[in-house]
Amino acid sequence: MRRTLLVSTLALTASLALLLCLPSRDAAARGGGAAPAAPKVDPSVGPIYFDHAVRYVADGKQGIHNLTDFFADLHDVNFSVGSNRHEGHMRLWLKTPDKYRFEIRQRKNPQAKGQRITTKILDGGKMWIMHPDGRQQRMHGAGGSAAGAIKQMQDDRRRLLDLARFLTLDGLKGPGVTFLNEGFTTGSKTFAGNWIRIRRKITGGADVVFYLAHEADPRDPRRRRATYPGIVKVEGDPRLNEPTEYYLLKNWRRGPQFRYPAEIQAFSQARPGAAMNLFLQAYPADVRINTGLQSALFAPPK
Repeated sequence: MRRTLLVSTLALTASLALLLCLPSRDAAARGGGAAPAAPKVDPSVGPIYFDHAVRYVADGKQGIHNLTDFFADLHDVNFSVGSNRHEGHMRLWLKTPDKYRFEIRQRKNPQAKGQRITTKILDGGKMWIMHPDGRQQRMHGAGGSAAGAIKQMQDDRRRLLDLARFLTLDGLKGPGVTFLNEGFTTGSKTFAGNWIRIRRKITGGADVVFYLAHEADPRDPRRRRATYPGIVKVEGDPRLNEPTEYYLLKNWRRGPQFRYPAEIQAFSQARPGAAMNLFLQAYPADVRINTGLQSALFAPPK
């Protein structure tokens, strides 16, 4: 994941300052209405709750631990990061270790008559753009603002890899990783819900906090069982000018491989207490992982 967590959207910070109530201590810090955590919390049960969520997302299938490629078809996308601003419909392809393809189009059906499609391809440090009028543009070695465009594309790819790991969860486990239970909490407004707060820690990397929905365990109604991750918080390092990012994963549905959210929102916060900026809102229509994407998808234009 990004920031040393990467072992894991979108090319995707519209300046829409939002007054949000964040769950647990996040909400309390902003004067939100979240309930305090339960007075007695057992941190050691964190891995148990996280495994509950892994099984829920896998939907009875084998969990995906090692991600090699990723595809997402997103309808009605609105995102803004740096100089990149797009609104419309998008398809994204990612192949490890360093390939990425991004396609923005006006209409949902990519085969629609009169469709105008802009495609960007990243292969390591090389980048190409195919414009709707057929013009092809090589960015690497072009000078000027091209280097910034390549870096933005690389950052976007890292976000996408982050998101892919958030959607499968199992790939976030591994040597040196611990999951700490931080208790039950309730969020309000944008972050409304009843959550189990689980902190993922890794030596030398940024913390990631998962807010997992929960339900009664059918085998023992006195106990709770975690289900889907409703909120994922990736903590930034202020010393490195890294913002903290929040991913809201809503309306989980069954897909051909696993459950995935039908709506995704993402916010960034430059520093604790600062305004929240919405940088992504998207509605996934299809998500696939490890389907054996062909390298030709990421080949430069001829």
